[in-house]
Amino acid sequence: MPSRRSLYLIAMVLAALNAAVKPVLLWLLSDGIAPNFLVLMCVAIGLMFWYGNIERTRTTVQDGVILIGATAFCMLPFAITSWLALAILACASTWRKRSRARHATAILIASALRLPVASGLMALFAGPLLTLDGWVAGLIAGFFGQAVSVDGNLIRSAAGHSVFVMSGCASLANVTDAMLIWMVFCLATGRTGAREILGGALGLAILLFASNVTRLGMMAISAENYRFLHDGLGASVFQTSQVIVVGIAIAAAVVLNKEPRRAL
Repeated sequence: MPSRRSLYLIAMVLAALNAAVKPVLLWLLSDGIAPNFLVLMCVAIGLMFWYGNIERTRTTVQDGVILIGATAFCMLPFAITSWLALAILACASTWRKRSRARHATAILIASALRLPVASGLMALFAGPLLTLDGWVAGLIAGFFGQAVSVDGNLIRSAAGHSVFVMSGCASLANVTDAMLIWMVFCLATGRTGAREILGGALGLAILLFASNVTRLGMMAISAENYRFLHDGLGASVFQTSQVIVVGIAIAAAVVLNKEPRRAL
């Protein structure tokens, strides 16, 4: 019979693939919104470290119940249920065990809950979150000399150009992605102090929020700016710049703290 480690690995891989397959197919077949490959990358990193550190033990009856239940949960036609199943499997794999894989388990849980938590926050607090983005973006547009008025998530310029800040352009996605990247980096390199994880995550969240609302503010200035920053080369430059910002933050953390750490 396959080991407990192998069965949990197979179940977690299937859960991740089931969560990703529909967004990927929609993206490939209908040229829709690209799936969040960052989350999939973090899941892959977590699985790699988890498999390398989890002990080889026998499968118990309790494990069998959890594996069957989580697999059945994945069969529901919703990506969110597969992500939740992955989080449950990761948690159960090291439950009540002093396992060396606990940091990898934390990476898997954080990665699996990134999309469900962000979707839940947007569903519950879309109004305040989008209003905050619109208000700050309006201030930035005014800073660049463009007279604008802000009504919730609607930004109107004096020239007649208007921009709706919708959930797809909300800062929440950028902020949660940055926090996930930082957490994965910290746990994968042995930086497990709460102050280090939370402080770095908060700093990155502020940087990514600032860059996103700056983009929204520039988009609100004119239709030309909107086309460039939303659909044109500017959109690619913006996405690349966010990756560079996160990369610089991680590189700075390594350079400023050269004390050797025990990684996973």
